[in-house]
Amino acid sequence: MNHTIIILCLVIAGASLLKGMTSFGFSLMAFPILLNFYSPMVLVPALTLCNVLTSAQIIFTTKSEKSKHSNHWLIIAGFVGIIPGVLLLQTLDVATLKVIVGVIFVLLSILFLSGFRFKIKHPIRAQIIAGSTAGFLGGALSVSGPPLVLFLTSMQFSNQEFRLHFARFSVLTSSVAFIGYFLSGMITPQVWKIFLISFPILILGTILGQRLSTKVSIKFFQVLCITISLCAGIWSLISGLDI
Repeated sequence: MNHTIIILCLVIAGASLLKGMTSFGFSLMAFPILLNFYSPMVLVPALTLCNVLTSAQIIFTTKSEKSKHSNHWLIIAGFVGIIPGVLLLQTLDVATLKVIVGVIFVLLSILFLSGFRFKIKHPIRAQIIAGSTAGFLGGALSVSGPPLVLFLTSMQFSNQEFRLHFARFSVLTSSVAFIGYFLSGMITPQVWKIFLISFPILILGTILGQRLSTKVSIKFFQVLCITISLCAGIWSLISGLDI
């Protein structure tokens, strides 16, 4: 088996396990690592497909409860942010994208590890900022999680609300992004190859992650995976700068 395929399978396994446990972090973990082996024009649409699948699985297998919070503006702003994100993906060269990814992932990983939280005084304004930023990053990098996680945790949502809000946002915005990639001619046979190889691993990893979420410290696993993402971001930055 090609070593790149082995790396793909291992990364998808870890990323889907994280997604099953926390409802986020799939692309945060997978993207900076796999960017060193695949073109972003191939990797981003493939990971977007994976995100749709894992998020839909979480929605269907998580007990729904009536939310105390409305997230309409979050989703609307996410749709708006996707458009410039998809356009950016088509215009940047690989080296520049690696540098951008490296900087974003290093900064956001440090924010996560430091326990940073926003003090939200205007929820609607916060939804618009978080949604548009998440949509933009999702369209350009398939990574919508970091701003969305910071917003949801700052709003002090319950674990159940967090999982469902995040998964619903991911399904809706990733689906719109996928349409954008399709209309731009970016859905190639290689994209489908990556997705089909990842498919069984995604299902098993997400299910296992959901079961482990009640037995393993999520905080520990989050810190571990975010640390991996920090290292991957540094790797991406060094690679993009050709140091």
